[in-house]
Amino acid sequence: MKLETKLTVAPAWLKLAVFQLPMDKVGKRLHTSALQNYNQQRSPAGIPWIPSLRAEKEGGKTLIDTGLMLASLTYVSGADWAEVGYPRGAKNIPAWLHYGVRQNNLPSREHLGVREEDKTVIADIMRRYFEDLLRG
Repeated sequence: MKLETKLTVAPAWLKLAVFQLPMDKVGKRLHTSALQNYNQQRSPAGIPWIPSLRAEKEGGKTLIDTGLMLASLTYVSGADWAEVGYPRGAKNIPAWLHYGVRQNNLPSREHLGVREEDKTVIADIMRRYFEDLLRG
């Protein structure tokens, strides 16, 4: 016999659950995914970046010149959140690198976001967390 219940109000034990551990795992996953975007030169949606003039001229990779920007990419997490990006106040990491600037002919090179495969991994992280929580 299969028993299913839909929760409309979170039980007391769920309110006490601390999600720091799974949120840290989610943050690590999203950080790894952003690094893959740099290495694969594509957006989280899989759209290839338009190569930069520097990368074409020198044979390097777009958004990877000295490696300082890539090295500053990090993640932080809390009890119920995870965030990937650059440290607050990080220099030379403006939003225009992600969104582009039309008037300067700088194309969008989205590199932060959730890949399709990340959604499955994040769901698995949370599923395992709740299974372990319910097992006690």
